[in-house]
Amino acid sequence: MEPLISAVVGRSEIMCLMDDIFFSGTFSGESLSIAAALATLEKLEATDAPAVLARLGKKISSNMSSLLLELGLNNVITMTESDWWPRMTISRHERASQLEVTSLLRQEFLAHGLLLTGGFNLSMVHSDASMFEETMRAIRSSLDIFNDHLSTVNPVANLRGKQIQPVFQVR
Repeated sequence: MEPLISAVVGRSEIMCLMDDIFFSGTFSGESLSIAAALATLEKLEATDAPAVLARLGKKISSNMSSLLLELGLNNVITMTESDWWPRMTISRHERASQLEVTSLLRQEFLAHGLLLTGGFNLSMVHSDASMFEETMRAIRSSLDIFNDHLSTVNPVANLRGKQIQPVFQVR
């Protein structure tokens, strides 16, 4: 993948008019950000990051699906089939709404050091075997407690804070 650079060019009688107008671009003449972007693209290419992250995402999705099935949570949480960005779809439970379920799940993820909402934002550090295993252990511990919460008569009583609220609401 070759980096792309664009330029505004033209005949001199047209280009001299650029002095009299306001012209702006995303990075304009600020070269530090452009250099950082190019260095990032080179690093991603050199480490084959897209392929590594796709394999990692597939592995996380597969492990999560197996774990959810083992714990009997596959009717509440399902994994999407996106290798590079695995995501969870969270459904309602017989004794809790979708927002209540999501609140309880996020609570347990946070308690175990995971900042997860609906998707896994992967980085190359997750490709390290020990980091992957540590992440999966934290997920397992979170899901075990979450499953215990759902097995109670009133799962929402296990919520230690406020229930999350939708970002967008119909007026």
